[in-house]
Amino acid sequence: MTAAPSPVSSARTVLAPAALVLVGALLGALAPVVGLVRTADGSPPGPAGAAPWAVLLVPVVVLALAAWRPLAGLAAAAGAGTLAAGRLLADLGAVTDPGDAVRPELFHEASVHALPVTAAPAGAVLLLAGDLLAVAGGLLAARGMVRAFGDPDRDPVDPLAADGPPAVGALAGGEGAGDGADGPGLAVRGAGGDDAAEVRRAGPPVVVGLLGAVAVLVGAVSVPYAGGYLASRALPPALGLWDLSGALVLAVLAGAAVLVAPLLPRRLAAALLCGVAAAVAVPALTALLVRAAGIGVRVEGTVWALVAGGLLLALSVPLLRRGPRPPGGGVATAGPGSDVLAGGDRTGGRRLPGLLAGVLALLAAGAAVLAARTSGLLVDGAADPPRPGGYPLSASIGGPFLVVALLLAVAGVAALVPATAPAGAAALGLAWLPAVWATTAGLAVYGTVRASAQVTAGVAGATPHRWSMGPGLWWGIVASLLGVAAAVSGVVAVRRLQDARTDLVDEDSSLAVRQRAGVVAAVLVVAVLVSGLLPVLATSAGSGPTLLSGSAVDGAGLLLLCLGVAAGLVAGLRSDLPSVVVGAGVAAAAALLVRLVVPAAVRAQDGFALRAGYPAVVAAAVLVLAGSVLVAGWAARVPSDPARGPAGGVPAGDPGRSARGAAAAGARMASSSPRSATRTSRGGAAGAPGGVADRARGGGRQQGRPRRSAEGDPR
Repeated sequence: MTAAPSPVSSARTVLAPAALVLVGALLGALAPVVGLVRTADGSPPGPAGAAPWAVLLVPVVVLALAAWRPLAGLAAAAGAGTLAAGRLLADLGAVTDPGDAVRPELFHEASVHALPVTAAPAGAVLLLAGDLLAVAGGLLAARGMVRAFGDPDRDPVDPLAADGPPAVGALAGGEGAGDGADGPGLAVRGAGGDDAAEVRRAGPPVVVGLLGAVAVLVGAVSVPYAGGYLASRALPPALGLWDLSGALVLAVLAGAAVLVAPLLPRRLAAALLCGVAAAVAVPALTALLVRAAGIGVRVEGTVWALVAGGLLLALSVPLLRRGPRPPGGGVATAGPGSDVLAGGDRTGGRRLPGLLAGVLALLAAGAAVLAARTSGLLVDGAADPPRPGGYPLSASIGGPFLVVALLLAVAGVAALVPATAPAGAAALGLAWLPAVWATTAGLAVYGTVRASAQVTAGVAGATPHRWSMGPGLWWGIVASLLGVAAAVSGVVAVRRLQDARTDLVDEDSSLAVRQRAGVVAAVLVVAVLVSGLLPVLATSAGSGPTLLSGSAVDGAGLLLLCLGVAAGLVAGLRSDLPSVVVGAGVAAAAALLVRLVVPAAVRAQDGFALRAGYPAVVAAAVLVLAGSVLVAGWAARVPSDPARGPAGGVPAGDPGRSARGAAAAGARMASSSPRSATRTSRGGAAGAPGGVADRARGGGRQQGRPRRSAEGDPR
């Protein structure tokens, strides 16, 4: 018998993410003190007062919540730390192009003689290192949350132990938690509730929170300052491509946190949203401190959109409601019988995220259509006119969005139809990638014309034009944001559909299929990455983007597309549901083929020609489709016992037969791997309280997990 691992202190586990967030904030605040730029005349950059220290608001909130409840601090660190990815992109723009950066809290020239400015290595390293540490802290905290909630077989001694599930007191804060019918559990909302009740509970905080995310996007994509030293620059202040990318990431992650929050216990959901609200409030607080520092710039009204976004995110916290208590005065638990974390009746849990994912996907498809039909660029406040070739410069932006809209619409409709819901939800996990790629390609065009305007500004007697993002690009950003929200909801729907299966599979066959699927996934990942290394087209201006395009925005978008497709294939091909495997494969192939959409405006350019990437993408898409169909066939042929009954591993019918089937499943698991033996020894012997036979009668989680093998469980 293998001894159970020793518990790990919750406070100790929370300390590492909180420390990373704190150290990252301190490094970011110290970077302007060390010096981020060198001026042309050697003068020091102007002071910004207390503005650089506004970033300390995030660790203050995290540490305060950690002092109240350790796991509340973990949730806050997960929310605030991951949102630091948006700040990382914005700071990367300030470091790579300091001459055009509008970041007075980091540096600003005291006179026109200080221009041009160049980045100082020491301060730049401190700034970016601080952002990376904050992101690492957020990811570490998110991993702790997944470990606490993701495995229903974990030991109930401690929520963050190496093999322990959520403990009642630590996770629920000692209030409203108790032992349900399935043993120690976690007070959650909606356990066992119906669709209408779950929608009523999750709807208000989700709606208010998403409105906050939209307000954050509106505020983050606008220049918050005007006047002062900015008036002496050659061009009016404008956000760079990295700033816009950071704003998009900030809003997307805030929206994702809003969608995840209703799936968590109330206190942890509140802590998660508080961390997100604190991260969103930092830019607004920074702008107000810049104004108070007397630099001379004025704060634009768009800053208040950030304030409104943070307030809406904070206001969604009191809207989080507790779920109904079960009969007999007990507490709804998220133990083995819960429909939120593991097992249980998933009818309501399946339909809610499936419905939400489908609706969000259709909204994203509508936004993509608008992105394709409206001008992506504005010149001097008006749509850019046609060029001598007959096409405006923005004509190359809208073409891919029509294909993106079709992909999102098909996946969204499939997610809404019960017969195709698994495939549609799985497809939505990948359908957002082409939207982001098309948006980054449009941003690359915007960056090109903006750089051209800067060159024109340096020519004596020339009148530079002011280029700005048109409604087409804005609609593309909205489509990307809604697509990511649909993907999050789709992933939740797929997970619940998998856990709702009541078939008892043959463990050895399931493990063999997973191993073969891993080999197929590895081959497909190589094919996807190879296709990304090759340009699809070339013109007289150069070749199209590849994975080796460096720091170019369209290259970063292609990198995200290829890595996202690769990750989606690895996850999708390991599913026990053949429909999920096929849905992920079709969406992955479609996402790759979007690269082949070449607008007529691009074909009309001088020197246009297709390159080796075109057939490489076609070959990769064909391989992805063939591989997904092959793996789906393997998964469909895995022997299983269709034990019909309520989801959660409690088959209906003859109790003795169910007990014998569960005991046999437990014996197979115990003889197959040490990991399975450990779980069986913790569960007890057949016939013992809490053992296999007792679990088959409904006293606990059945060892023969529906459609999931213990050896094949990726956790």
